Amino acid sequence: MIIDSSVLVDLDRGKGVEKLQKLPEGKHSISSAAYMELSTGKYLNNAPDSKFDRIGQNLEVIPIGEEVADKAGEIMADLIESGQRIEINDIYIAATALKYNEKILTANAEHFKRIEGVEVIDWDRL
Repeated sequence: MIIDSSVLVDLDRGKGVEKLQKLPEGKHSISSAAYMELSTGKYLNNAPDSKFDRIGQNLEVIPIGEEVADKAGEIMADLIESGQRIEINDIYIAATALKYNEKILTANAEHFKRIEGVEVIDWDRL
């Protein structure tokens, strides 16, 4: 399962901790695009020893390689053609999930539901 930064931000704020026991067992990962989002917050908040650094140690960070980038380009083109743009980082996260045949756990389910083939677990409905 690919965990979106929206979930990790909620957990950092103490929201939804009880939901963790409802998660399916197995490998939990984060896209390097979501990791970048977390790092941005860390640097904007001047928090060099952020909780997010420790989160990164507990999750596999999946890099954006050539195949993920190509899939992201395909997704972006489809969304542009349909007039349903979403943030580029969400596109990379979706492309990562599709490439590795993983579901996405997110608090932004509506964004990801626009992308064909992406399986979404809605954090807000757990």
